[in-house]
This record gives sequence, C-alpha cells and structure tokens, in this order.
Amino acid sequence: MVRAGPMFRALCIALAVLLTCVAAQAFDNAIITSAETQEASMRSNLERVQTAISLSDVTDVQLAEQRGIVEKLQLDALAQADALNAPVKDLTQQLNQLGPAPAKGASESASIAAQRQSLTDSVNRVSAAQKQFSLLSLEAEQTTSKISSLQRTQFSQRVFRPDISILNPQLWKDTATGITLLYTRLYNIISVWWQVQSPSAQWSALGVMPGLYLGIILIYRAGRRIFSNWMGYAPADKSTLSPLRRLWRVAKGALICAIMLLLFGVMTTVTLDLTKLSTPRFDQLAMALLSFISPAIFQTTLAYLICSPNQPEARLIAIDRSAARTIP
Repeated sequence: MVRAGPMFRALCIALAVLLTCVAAQAFDNAIITSAETQEASMRSNLERVQTAISLSDVTDVQLAEQRGIVEKLQLDALAQADALNAPVKDLTQQLNQLGPAPAKGASESASIAAQRQSLTDSVNRVSAAQKQFSLLSLEAEQTTSKISSLQRTQFSQRVFRPDISILNPQLWKDTATGITLLYTRLYNIISVWWQVQSPSAQWSALGVMPGLYLGIILIYRAGRRIFSNWMGYAPADKSTLSPLRRLWRVAKGALICAIMLLLFGVMTTVTLDLTKLSTPRFDQLAMALLSFISPAIFQTTLAYLICSPNQPEARLIAIDRSAARTIP
C-alpha cells in the first residue's frame, strides 16, 4: 500500500477548501440573483397597479382587485426581506473569518484579497436587495392607502349624489357594497398588521396598560371624597342646589370625561409603542376608532349630566324623569 506524502495531503486539503469556497460562492450568487429577480418582478407589478389606479375611469371593483394584489405584494416583500437576514449573517461571518483588511501599505495574498472583495460585494448586494424589499413594502403600503382614499371618494360620490333618491334600490345596493368593502378592508388591515408585527411583539409590555388603569383607580379612590365634594354630588341640602351649582357640576363633569378620554388615548398609544405593535396604518385605524368612539362617549356623558335621570334636583332642563332617562 502506497502511503500519501505530506505534499499530496496538503494538495488534497487545499483542493477541498477550494471546492467548498466555490460551492458557497455559487450558493450565495444564486440567492442574490434570485432575490434581485424577485424584487424586479415585484417592482414591475407594483408599477402596473399604480398605473391602473391612476386612470380616471377606474371602477370600485377594479380598485378592490388592485388592493388585493398590493396587499399580497406587501406581505411577500416583507417575507423576502426577512428571508435575507440569514444570508447576510452568513456572508458577514465569512467576511469576519478573514480578519480585518490590512492597513494601508501592507499587503496580503492575492487569493485572500480576492475572496475578501468577493464577500464584500456579496454582502453589499444582499443588503441592497433587502433594503429594496423593505422599500417596496413601504411603497405598497402607501399605494394601499391611496386606493383606500379613492374607494372612500367614490363611495361618498355615489351615496351623496343629488340625483339618487333614498327610495332608489341602487342607493341601498351601493351602501351594502360599501359596508362589505369596509369589513374587508378592516379585516385585511388587521390581518396584515398581525402577521407582520406579532412575531416581534413585546407581549410582556401589555402589563403596562392595566397597571396604568390600576394607578388611576387607586388615585381616584384615595381622593374620592374630595373629588365628590368638588363635583358637587353631595351638597348639604339637595333641595337648595342653585342653578349656578348645577351648571358648574355639568361643566366639571364634562371636563373630567374629556381628561379620562385623553388619558385612555395616551395609554393606548404608549402600550402600542412599548409592545412594538405600532405601525403607521394600524395607528391610523386606531385613531379613527378613537375619533369615532370618544365624541360618542363625551356627548352621552354630557347629555346624562344635563338630564340627570337619578338626580332631579341637579337637572338643567325642565323634563320629567321618564324623558330624562330616554334622552341620554
């Protein structure tokens, strides 16, 4: 049996290392080429959608179809950006294995220099592709917002068109279509938000909001007597409650309600930020819901204070108890 000499073993090791590097380089190039091809295809699809929705005769049905395309594109772009995290990490580790580049004036072997340059170029290309996918996702989100605006405009134009009577079946058909589209949009917004944000959410921060509520409740209970006296809920003689005192009670009650609604909005915003669940689109949805719910709560509270169903002596308007219970 012929034993291999040291030179032969060294050549075999060098050849194995070379083949491994070539295979890794080919694999990296395949990932980069695939990512760049997919990014170009997604970019082309997004541009087609943007062109389609810019037409003056685009219909609501076409807008809904284009919206579905864009929302899928946004999810795909985010998934592709996340998928490139591993290649960037691997290439960076390979580059770090070579050590720092030689100082100015120093030299290194041609093979090491070529490998360093190749890895650096690969890292730059993958990072650029990842940034392009993130940018593509942002542009898709902006396009979705534009489509939503166009759909709202078209719906309002149909509903409030002066030549449509309330008895016209087309009006009710458009209203039903609008409600269906509203449900679909809300579902899409929430589902996309959940898929994107839930994996990286800081769920432990959800305990902040109950803690803030508990703090407010404890503060309120500690100063309940002072608060009640200031609000005028317990006058010495209820039958002698003056008109000025009744008016002041309503004004202070409205102020307290406004402060509580403001605190609720602030606590909701802080909680979303701490849990990393905040996104521009979801923030818009949350603000829209708050702007709808808050005035309703404030107006109901104000009506209740004015009518005072359970406190006739504090009532500001001359109505009986049954009417006072009905109005709020």
